[in-house]
Amino acid sequence: MKIRVAILLSSLVFASCAHSAGMTPADAFSDGQSFGSANKGTAKAKINMTEASTGVPNYTSTDPASSYYMGGMGSLTAPATTGMLSCTSTPGSSDPDAHTHGKCESVRMLMNDPGKKNVMFPLNPKTDPLATKRDLVAGDAETYLGSLIVSGSYSGCATKTVKDPDTYQTETCNQYLTAGEESCQEILTVSITTSESCVPGTWYGGFVLGIPSYGWTNQIDVYCDINRNDGMLALRFTPTGLHGACALGYLDVPKAPFTVSDTVQYGVVRTTCDGDGNCTDTYGYKNNELTSIHNWKGSCTVTNYIGYEPGYTQGCVSDVCTYTFRAIDNRWGNQAVNSAGSFTPPKIIVTETDTWDNQCGPLEARLP
Repeated sequence: MKIRVAILLSSLVFASCAHSAGMTPADAFSDGQSFGSANKGTAKAKINMTEASTGVPNYTSTDPASSYYMGGMGSLTAPATTGMLSCTSTPGSSDPDAHTHGKCESVRMLMNDPGKKNVMFPLNPKTDPLATKRDLVAGDAETYLGSLIVSGSYSGCATKTVKDPDTYQTETCNQYLTAGEESCQEILTVSITTSESCVPGTWYGGFVLGIPSYGWTNQIDVYCDINRNDGMLALRFTPTGLHGACALGYLDVPKAPFTVSDTVQYGVVRTTCDGDGNCTDTYGYKNNELTSIHNWKGSCTVTNYIGYEPGYTQGCVSDVCTYTFRAIDNRWGNQAVNSAGSFTPPKIIVTETDTWDNQCGPLEARLP
């Protein structure tokens, strides 16, 4: 069987090569078929079955393919699937012989790249002889199949006269979205951090009160006491350029806003000194609105009197503190007016950081 197929294919190829110029596919097919039919007897007479079985690889007088299609009444799907799986389930190195390897390599090529067969074996269903013959068989199965089966008759098709009119049926389908409930979360994460406006236990500020042209000044600093809760702030006055061993002076001032009257006058109420020469001068206002105490350490030949300056609003508003003082030296009467500020009072600073985790982005994107 395989020898016949090989001779027929060789004849078809030879016929196609010799007569294809200017011929249609149908003419070439017919020409090759005629050539093969006319010469198959000559070729068959030259085949020695005994020598073929020993000299032709894989030759057998009973071809296994002869059972395919159930003698002309079955399907080729099952044997084709089995052959394809046999080749594609193993690599080429596992093929038992060269004959099987050549067949399976073709199968693997087509399965790995199905598009190749359309390029290598183009098929025009309108002109290809196999395709046109298939359409003829499908259109008149009784005539063609009746001549192919052994019995010579085919009862699978019968002529039937139908008198019922054509029936038309309208089919419809609906496509719609189903409304449903979906939920998502927008999560707010609040982080609270605290810090201090100054370093606890230290002095800060460095404001200057004085008359540099006369050679003396007072530097004013604020004491950082975060936990003080009596409504007062501690100020330190550091004199520079005064005569004698003048050191530090301290004054507690109220944080609540207040205003000193213009009628305030300065005057020494009391001076008290200890055995080490540390003196406390108490100054008061004429109308007794406010008394301020200055602790001067050391012995100054020129005393520096410091008091609130009338007409200014003193204290802290919205975390901003401003105090205005008048400094007078008691020896020559030189005066200086300046502000100890503005500065932020000692406090804990609370910082809030808000972070949103919006998990509703995909749902929001679907909104119209």
